[in-house]
Amino acid sequence: MIDYIKGEIVSKSPTVVILETNGLAFILKIPLSTYDSLEEIGKSVKIFTYLSFKNEKIEIFGFATKEERELFADLISVQGVGGGVALRIMSNIKIEEFKSAIAREDRTLLSQIKGIGPKTAEKLIFGLKGRYEQTVSLIKNDAIKAIVSLGFKREAVQRVVEQIDSENLEHIVKEALKRI
Repeated sequence: MIDYIKGEIVSKSPTVVILETNGLAFILKIPLSTYDSLEEIGKSVKIFTYLSFKNEKIEIFGFATKEERELFADLISVQGVGGGVALRIMSNIKIEEFKSAIAREDRTLLSQIKGIGPKTAEKLIFGLKGRYEQTVSLIKNDAIKAIVSLGFKREAVQRVVEQIDSENLEHIVKEALKRI
């Protein structure tokens, strides 16, 4: 596997970036989130990669962060979800929202992603649910600890935090403080 490619941006579009390094030009398929974080053409960047070999075809997928790459690997591990579908999902929903939707089994939200129908939403939930439940509960526990350290009662904080539909620690803390 190639962990990352560091090189100069030769060309970029919302779905593809071409990086040149040491005389080699690599074509990387990317999600919109990676495109949004890219420097301008001619600048040097480091892109984390996922190398795919399917049906005698080699593709390199590129990501701005390791977290994006990990989500991509999780997505393509689900039967029926290939690289193109995974990139489409990642381009249409934030990582935290996706993980939270999986943990909550929110078929409606997942089905609203362009190209994802009820059957694929169900496959995603079935294939990934166990991976993200712990993530959500650990973040909520951290939020509870942070707010309790400010002098609020644990029981009240816990009730409020459990009602907040987010996986982002900062958002949970801010929203809980508004509601207490």
